[in-house]
Amino acid sequence: MRARHYTKRIDFYQVTSVPDGYGGNTITEDLITSSWCNISTPKNTQRLVDVGVTDILNTIVITLRKRNDINYNAINQFIKYNGFKYVIQGVIDKDLRGIEIEITATREQTDSVTEIEPIDG
Repeated sequence: MRARHYTKRIDFYQVTSVPDGYGGNTITEDLITSSWCNISTPKNTQRLVDVGVTDILNTIVITLRKRNDINYNAINQFIKYNGFKYVIQGVIDKDLRGIEIEITATREQTDSVTEIEPIDG
C-alpha cells in the first residue's frame, strides 16, 4: 500500500505499573507513539474467528507500515482512535517481508455513562 493511503492517525498505548508512593503500585496508560494508518472494516470473518473475535460490529482492521522501534503485542498494548479505546486482538505481517502489518482491534465496551443534567435557563 502506498503511503498516501495512510490517512488516519492512531495512538499506541501501553499499560504499565508504577509505584504510587504509598508502598503499592498503580496502573497507568503510557503513550508509546502515534502512527499513520489505514482503517477499514473487516472483510474476512473467518480470520476474525481465528483470532478470537466474535462481535464484528465493533471491530476494525488497521493497516500500517511496520516500525522497528515498536514491538506490537496484544498483551499490554492498546490503541486509541477517535476517542475510543481499541483492544488489539491480533497482529499479522501482511506481506511476510516486514513492511506492512495488519492489526485487528475491537472497541472496548463502555461499562457506564454518566448522566448529563440539562442546564436550567
